[in-house]
Amino acid sequence: MAFEAITAAHRLAYKENVQLAVQQKRSRFENYFTYQGNLTGRQMRVLELIGTTEARVAAERGGDTPHIEPRIEDVWLRPRRLDWGRLIEKEDTIKAAIDYSSISVQDGAAAIARGRDRIMAAAFFGPRIVGQDGSQAPEAYNNPGGNVPVNYVKTGTAVNSGLTIPKLIRGLSILSGNEVDLEQDKACCAVTNIQMEDLYNSLQFTSKDFRDQAVFDDKERTVLSFMGIDFIRWQGLPTVTNQPTQRRIPLWTKSGMHYGPFSDLETQIERNPNKNYRLHPYMEIWCGATRSEDAKVVEIICSEV
Repeated sequence: MAFEAITAAHRLAYKENVQLAVQQKRSRFENYFTYQGNLTGRQMRVLELIGTTEARVAAERGGDTPHIEPRIEDVWLRPRRLDWGRLIEKEDTIKAAIDYSSISVQDGAAAIARGRDRIMAAAFFGPRIVGQDGSQAPEAYNNPGGNVPVNYVKTGTAVNSGLTIPKLIRGLSILSGNEVDLEQDKACCAVTNIQMEDLYNSLQFTSKDFRDQAVFDDKERTVLSFMGIDFIRWQGLPTVTNQPTQRRIPLWTKSGMHYGPFSDLETQIERNPNKNYRLHPYMEIWCGATRSEDAKVVEIICSEV
C-alpha cells in the first residue's frame, strides 16, 4: 500500500496549528521587553540613543549662539535562528500528525517559545552591538556601580545572602541614580526558584508595611510584584564565573531590553526518504534580543547556599 500523500492543505493546516499553539504558549519575558517589529537583514538598528546634554549657565551676554553636540549611540539587534524537528518513527496518519493537540504541534511550539525566552534571557548580561553600522566588535555588559554584591547589607557586618529586600531597594536606587524614571518605566526582575523562595519567605516574616506592598500567589508560594517590580521565574539565569553557587539576577526596566522577530514562523511537514519515508515535521524562526543601555540593567548577586 502506498504512503498517504502530503498535500498543500495538510501543510497549511500544520502551519496554522503550530502558529496558534505558539501564540498560546506563555512567554516569560516578552511582556517585559520593548517589542521591535519589521526587522530584516543580517542585523537591524533597534534605536538611536540620544545622551543627555547640559545647558550653559551664565553665558556671556551678546556671545555666540551655542552648538552643543549630541551624544548619540546606535544599538543593533542581530538575528538568531531557532528551529525544531522530530521524526515520527511509527506510521501515523497525516491528519493525526498535524492535529492541534498532537505532539508534533504542541511539543514543537513549546520548544520554540522556550527558545525565544532563552534568547531574551541571554541578552541581560550578554554582549551588545553598538556603532554607526553595527560592524564593531560586540561590547560586554558594563555598568560601573551597577552591581549589588552577594554580601550586601544596608548596615552591619557584610554576609553572603540570597535575594533580600535591602538588595532590591539598593537595585532600585541604582536605577534611579542612572536617571531612570521608575514612575514611567516598568521595573522587572528575573529569578530562579531559589531566589523566589528567599523573597517569599522574607516577606512572610518582615514588617506589615512591606507585606502590604507585595502581590502574592500563595497557592504557588510566589511573589508576583513588590515595590513596583514584577518578578519572572526563569531557571536558566547565569552564575558568576568560577562561583557556581552565586547567581546573577537581572533587575531591569522595560525600555532597557528589546526583542523582535526577523521572520515569520515557518513550518514544513514531509516524508524523510532517509528514514523509511516517515513523517518529519519541522519549524523555524529567526529572532533577536538586546540591551539598549547597560545603565538600565542592574546585576544583583545572590548566594544559593
